[in-house]
Amino acid sequence: MEFHIVTIKTNLEGLLSYNQYFSNGLSFNLNRIFTKNTIVNLIIHMIFVLLISFSHNIMKWGQ
Repeated sequence: MEFHIVTIKTNLEGLLSYNQYFSNGLSFNLNRIFTKNTIVNLIIHMIFVLLISFSHNIMKWGQ
C-alpha cells in the first residue's frame, strides 16, 4: 500500500510542476485544456491504484 501512496504523491508533484510550466509558458486557454486532461489522468490513475490495491487484498485473503 505504501508503494501506491508514493506513486500518487510523485504524480501529484508532477502535475503541479506541469501546470506551472503551462501557465507560465503558454496561453491560458491551452493551460485550461491541459489542466482538464491532467484531472482526467489523475482520476484514471486513482481508479487503477484502487483496482491494484483491491486485487492485492483479495490475493491476501485467498492465502
